[in-house]
Amino acid sequence: MLSLLISVAGGAPEPDTFLASKTVHVDGLGSFYPGWAFRAHSAGGLGYPPIPLDGYPTYSMQRSTAAYFLGNDTGLNSAAEYAAEAKFGIVGIGWQIGMRSLGWQHLEAAEVETARALKALNPETKVLVSRNTEVATVVWDAVRPLLVPPGPSQHPEMWVHGKPGGGGCAVGAVCNSTWDCPNCGKPPKPSAVPFGKLYFNWTSSLLVDWWLGTHIGAAIAEEAVDGVYFDCSCGPPAGINRDGQAAFMAASQAAFDRHLPLLASKKKMTIAWNGERISQGRCAQDMTRLLSVYANATNETFQLIYDNNPANLLPTLAAFLLIRGPHGLFQYTVIGPYECASAPCGRPDSPASGFGPYHWSPLLELDYGTPVRPAVQGRDGVWRRQWTKADVSLNCSEWVGRVELHN
Repeated sequence: MLSLLISVAGGAPEPDTFLASKTVHVDGLGSFYPGWAFRAHSAGGLGYPPIPLDGYPTYSMQRSTAAYFLGNDTGLNSAAEYAAEAKFGIVGIGWQIGMRSLGWQHLEAAEVETARALKALNPETKVLVSRNTEVATVVWDAVRPLLVPPGPSQHPEMWVHGKPGGGGCAVGAVCNSTWDCPNCGKPPKPSAVPFGKLYFNWTSSLLVDWWLGTHIGAAIAEEAVDGVYFDCSCGPPAGINRDGQAAFMAASQAAFDRHLPLLASKKKMTIAWNGERISQGRCAQDMTRLLSVYANATNETFQLIYDNNPANLLPTLAAFLLIRGPHGLFQYTVIGPYECASAPCGRPDSPASGFGPYHWSPLLELDYGTPVRPAVQGRDGVWRRQWTKADVSLNCSEWVGRVELHN
């Protein structure tokens, strides 16, 4: 049974984490969830590995852009959507791709078809698929057999069961929750799939082997898939009491870390859709912190989030160019569940319910060359950095960024 289980592909991300950066504080371990950040203590950054793909590291601005959870939820992408997505250097396919037409299943096939179509348009675009570090649901064909009757009773040790003092599920019951996406149609009726999403038991070797061999391993075996980006519920471990949380989280971190050498050996990329931020109200503090962490980093990918507000494009772009090293991604923020790059997506009967589009800018297609030296802060408080083809500056007090190309 186990060998058959691990031989097929599967996984599932979590649709409700777009609202904010969610972490859980566990005494002795700090605030994190494996996959949202890649290590428990984030003082040294989020811990995202260097990008091992062909053409990376790169200072090409266009190839240094990223967007996640992209895709049409009413069916596979239109020609306009494919063209818009293919502009990005890194495209994360959303779990919602085609959900209305596919009936919340067959996602593996939709991912591969989408990845191949994007690469046919732009062979330089790298395509990632979403996988989860905390829960599973039925959108992946490999997960569905674990949830439909007889469901988790087939492998009860894979799932968290409620402990006395634990929240989120009854004592002794499998920790089950809902998986909702207003834009993606209704999930299967509870009578057909009574388990919306089940929580991984990271203390189970069966679960860990399945997660590595199926949830992750089968995805990266696809030639058109360049890697994985991670998601989680990112809350306190369901069903685990306070006294047991530290050990449970340590087990989840240890299991999660096992995917790093696996993907490295296949030269596949791994990252999450979380990133660093710089804001107008905390610009000076953010710049100081991020430069201290990433300015000399050659073994970590710096991912800076742009909020898709054109008014903030130049300050955020300037900050990115001031801070970034050889491994850097300018990430468009995740807007909601989930977005299109070409037009709003969502319920066709209510376009206002959709999310997107991303506001692409020609500034992301320009050649700024390579950095000449690290950023410095002048006596006027303005941060500056010279590139071979541009001069970059950020005035935090006025929230003004400048990227001036050399003549």
